[in-house]
Formats: sequence, C-alpha cells, structure tokens
Amino acid sequence: ESPCASCHVVLDPLGFAFLNYDAIGRYVSEEQGLPIDASGSLRLPGESTPISFADAVDLTQQLSEGEQVGECL
Repeated sequence: ESPCASCHVVLDPLGFAFLNYDAIGRYVSEEQGLPIDASGSLRLPGESTPISFADAVDLTQQLSEGEQVGECL
C-alpha cells in the first residue's frame, strides 16, 4: 500500500461525489461521451458502517443529518 493511500481512501470518495460538476461549477452528466458515476461510499471516522451516496447532493444531505458534522462545526 502506498503512503498516499491512507489519505486518499478518505479524500477520493468526497471528490468523486462532485464529478458531475466541471471546473466552473456547471452540472455535467457525461465526460467524453460516457455517463458520469458520482456514487460511492465513505466511512466516517469513528463509524463502523460506511454511508453510501448517489451523488454530491445525496452525500451532503446525509452528512447534514448526522451528529458528527454538527459537532465538528
């Protein structure tokens, strides 16, 4: 396992959730003619079960409903 993996396992799912947005924030559904899959899963620190999400909107809704995000802020 590379030394980068310990951070990327946390950061990549967050970034992939936002694949439907281009560099200036426009919504896109395809890249190079292929559909974008912005779904994924993320295990929050201290949680044993990962959360699964369909896209950035779903991820942010789920995070906003959890106690952990509110405590962090």
